[in-house]
Amino acid sequence: MDHRLRDQDLAIEPALRWLTERLAAQGTTPDRVIQDELRLQGALNVTVRNVITSMRLISEIDWANFFQSVSLVDAALRAATDFEAMDFATRDLYRRAIERLARGSGHTELDVAHRAIARARKAAQLSPQGKLSDRDRDPGYYPRRQRRAQFRTRTWISPWRRQNG
Repeated sequence: MDHRLRDQDLAIEPALRWLTERLAAQGTTPDRVIQDELRLQGALNVTVRNVITSMRLISEIDWANFFQSVSLVDAALRAATDFEAMDFATRDLYRRAIERLARGSGHTELDVAHRAIARARKAAQLSPQGKLSDRDRDPGYYPRRQRRAQFRTRTWISPWRRQNG
């Protein structure tokens, strides 16, 4: 390294000598410092390349399908209802309603989903044949806005009144 710089300008030789002495005092050489810097740049290039590759792979994931495949709420609703046959927008409406009810209730979203399923089953058992509408048999009906207040009071009378006034 210093050979290339010396060939360029003789006035730079005192600065190179000073640099070499300082580096020697630290137990290294100009060539070692340059090699270390090149290794570091190479490692950074690999890191940046890996980050870009990872971002490409992440962008290829269908996050809606992934989320639905790992969601415990979705699994509970799929097991108990025809939730899987619904379109994405309807399923998302159910999930958001359950999420809103769980927030601030002291219960998990899974608890809310199980309570909604139980409420729909109970309504089906208590209703005479043919008198129950399809929506009353649907667990998604209870957490949504139309029946939310009634669902809160019938399902969690004390906790809802204490926390949500």
